[in-house]
Amino acid sequence: MLVPRKARRTRYRVAEPVGASASVTHAMAGSLGIVPTKEIFMSNTRRPRIALLGAGSATFARRLIADVLSWPELADGDIALMDVDQGRLDLIGPLAARMIRDLGVGARLTVTTDRKAALEGADYVITTLAVGYAYEPDRPDVAIPEAHGLHQTVADTIGVGGVFRYLRTMPALLEIGREMEQVCPHALWLNYVNPMAMIMWTIGKVLPGIRNVGLCHSVQGTAERLAKFVGVEHTELSYQVAGINHQAWFLDLRHHTYRGEDLYPRLREALHDPVRYEQDRVRFEVMR
Repeated sequence: MLVPRKARRTRYRVAEPVGASASVTHAMAGSLGIVPTKEIFMSNTRRPRIALLGAGSATFARRLIADVLSWPELADGDIALMDVDQGRLDLIGPLAARMIRDLGVGARLTVTTDRKAALEGADYVITTLAVGYAYEPDRPDVAIPEAHGLHQTVADTIGVGGVFRYLRTMPALLEIGREMEQVCPHALWLNYVNPMAMIMWTIGKVLPGIRNVGLCHSVQGTAERLAKFVGVEHTELSYQVAGINHQAWFLDLRHHTYRGEDLYPRLREALHDPVRYEQDRVRFEVMR
């Protein structure tokens, strides 16, 4: 829950870039579930600048902006919302401005379709975009494999459909990365775009000078579900995870610390409980 602070004057501007900032704080990482380190994150008195590319998602962008504004280190920063769809920006821009006003924080907002202007001087770059057929149920990612007997429900992370999405999406992300090299080479790139594993591998290979992190809710979501199966709070779990986006494997699952109780025996018991089995048949079948 966000607690409003003393009201401050907020400026809302459309398609006008704000001044650059050189600060890098640990709060951005914390708000996105990353453990910060002093070697990577620094802070000073200058405004942090955050560029959100693909800001047209009213649901995802709204939640992310609210999260950013909840951190004192970021609440007075510069936030640039960029999308290729002006119509969507016309919705999310006023909403973000109202959030800033209602919270009484000093964030300065820029809303623009100019990607390079949004990236100028950024400390953090967040990508949440989709290229092409994101909202069409018969998009080629699903339709082409299905025509050849391969049925996929989403097809955005792995398999043939994931490769299709990668080939369609990666050129746009490489353009972003090359613009970052020009106007914000020291920024931390936080990517939410799928297929995560393929994209982050390519960014690391092609743009080795750009710091980057791939993020997804799948690990946290799986941890919360497993916690219910073994009868503990998800905040009490300690785990080691490997794998790729939306196909993560919990190599170690323990209570409280890495030396705590091994919870896999409890998980195996849940496998044989008909009620719990029906709650997550796919995971339990893979576990067999």
